[in-house]
Amino acid sequence: MMRVWTNGLYAPTLHRVVNLHHSRSRISIPYFYEPPFDALVEPVLGLHGSTAPAVCESVVYGRHLERKVLSNFEL
Repeated sequence: MMRVWTNGLYAPTLHRVVNLHHSRSRISIPYFYEPPFDALVEPVLGLHGSTAPAVCESVVYGRHLERKVLSNFEL
């Protein structure tokens, strides 16, 4: 969603958690912010003085989330 909101300025990073210290536990407390399921997410133009046109398409958050989750599993 940050890619859409920032019109491609911030790209997502592939996130994988690997515990390199097998003798110690790894505890993670992530914080996630999610818009409402039916929220329309659109690029915010003009960030950081940019005059670039929209390069990202608007998306309804719920549809984006469903595609993302379903792409993680083979049906």
